[in-house]
Amino acid sequence: MRTTPANQFFSFSRWSLLVGKHWVEHRRGYILSLLAIAGLLAVFFTFIILMQGYATLVIAQFFAFFGGLYFAGCLFSSLLFADLSTKKEALPWLSLPASQFEKLLCALLFSVVFFFIAYTVVFYCVDIPMVHWANNALRHHPQNWPNTNQPIPFLSVYNVFTAVGAPIPEANHHLFLYSYFTAQAVALLGSVYYTRYAFIKTVIVGVLFLIAFVLFENTVITPMLPRNWNNDVFRWDQMKYIMEPPQNEVRLPAGVEQMLITLIQFGLPPFFWFITYHRLKEKQV
Repeated sequence: MRTTPANQFFSFSRWSLLVGKHWVEHRRGYILSLLAIAGLLAVFFTFIILMQGYATLVIAQFFAFFGGLYFAGCLFSSLLFADLSTKKEALPWLSLPASQFEKLLCALLFSVVFFFIAYTVVFYCVDIPMVHWANNALRHHPQNWPNTNQPIPFLSVYNVFTAVGAPIPEANHHLFLYSYFTAQAVALLGSVYYTRYAFIKTVIVGVLFLIAFVLFENTVITPMLPRNWNNDVFRWDQMKYIMEPPQNEVRLPAGVEQMLITLIQFGLPPFFWFITYHRLKEKQV
């Protein structure tokens, strides 16, 4: 006879049973979803290769990876606590013999760890053959860049972790990669906070927040700067020409700037997970 673990906050054996239960109940849907993502990526790459072979360059792979990651990852996270949307489904979920912390850890395991790994594997299973296909097409039918005589070189596979060839914010700071985990954490919080249409409401709130931030930067901070100065959030500079080094530059102290960047990169997801946990505790009352 198995006894109930004494620790009511976290028990690994109890949590592992919860993870196993979740996988058994949802594995078919997860596998079908990954196959659907692979199919959509294959259709997208096939279309752009047939239309314009050079469109499969690193930048196109970058947008394909993060476009699918943000949409599918946030949508997946918003569905993990879908049982809380109705009282009929919420009661069995709340009555499961596991703490709210264990339920949150289970959701984080599938949404943050497993989904990212699975999506990345699926992406490369599609991307690598497509890049080889495009290179084979370039080898047999060389193309030039539009309106030039320069031949298009063979394509390379985009590396998510080195971000070589990605836009500058991603190449320098992995802005899109780290921001994804923040967006996913917000989607997870929204699935607990909103009872109906959680994903749509969370997207609307997120877009409104981004708009408010941009308006604040452009209407409050930027007008306070001297003429011909640019506002780059943590850096302010004066440039005569876009491609030249700045004539003058004002930055926060190196330690403070790096601390703020690190807090934004690594601190926001745990912050939203913390709020999600307390929101789940309220659901138990």
